[in-house]
Amino acid sequence: MKFNKLHFPIHIMLVIVLCIGITAAWADEKVDPSYTISEVISGASVTILTRDFPADTEFIVSMKDINSTGEFTDVVR
Repeated sequence: MKFNKLHFPIHIMLVIVLCIGITAAWADEKVDPSYTISEVISGASVTILTRDFPADTEFIVSMKDINSTGEFTDVVR
């Protein structure tokens, strides 16, 4: 088989396109949920902003005083 100078650039372009497609697919799958504390009213409430949590999923939030060695308390909505 005779080597054609056009085959090499075409193969390189195909590899690059394949790598970009795989990277884009992996980027869409990996999303980590996060939260930010937006407001704290001492002894009364804590307000958080959430992002990328799964839909239709109920979470139980627990908290305790940072200086406490006691158990966590479930937070009531």
